[in-house]
Amino acid sequence: MNLEISVSVKGVFNRNGKYLLRKNRREEYELLGGKLERTDQSTVERLIQEYKEESGIGIAVQELRHPWLYKIGREQTLIVPYVCTAEYIPEVLFDEDGGQLDWIEEADIENLNMPVGYKDTIANRLPQISISNVPKHQKLYRDDRFQVVFIFMKNGCIFLKETLKKDQAPYNLFCQNFTPREVGRLSPKKAISSPDKIEIYYEYNEEP
Repeated sequence: MNLEISVSVKGVFNRNGKYLLRKNRREEYELLGGKLERTDQSTVERLIQEYKEESGIGIAVQELRHPWLYKIGREQTLIVPYVCTAEYIPEVLFDEDGGQLDWIEEADIENLNMPVGYKDTIANRLPQISISNVPKHQKLYRDDRFQVVFIFMKNGCIFLKETLKKDQAPYNLFCQNFTPREVGRLSPKKAISSPDKIEIYYEYNEEP
């Protein structure tokens, strides 16, 4: 059965060897960003808006990194991360949603209370799946849901399309269609969203 899940767009921002992270209500660190909405023009637009609201920083969105599946309680979310650079940084950072913002040294990332998917994203590793528990008193809101389609290209031509299934992580989808060696040749290129679907494009890089 095809899966329709919420999508959260996140930004990896490094400044002078430190990463900007946010501590949430679960006392976990995470990358800044937020949930994609059906009315959004693009994933990039949503990330720019969320980053501004959560820090005051104006960003430019650069390369896409590997999306991954995040299970929070019984909810599933696709994390779509990008590398960002700053166009404007205010003197004082402020999160309108009340999160705690910290600059964290790269060497300290692995020891943080933070889902492993975020750690993999920062290190530019291929994430598998991350799971977080939800405190009983904390309510999860039902966000907009999207069908997720992965599109694989070779030399700019599409050769495979796969729709994410229920309880299927992108990593597992890759392993079902490619050998471990071939998975290492996949590079995320772009994410295109519409009111009911998000398409993630990958380039398969041939060996020289």
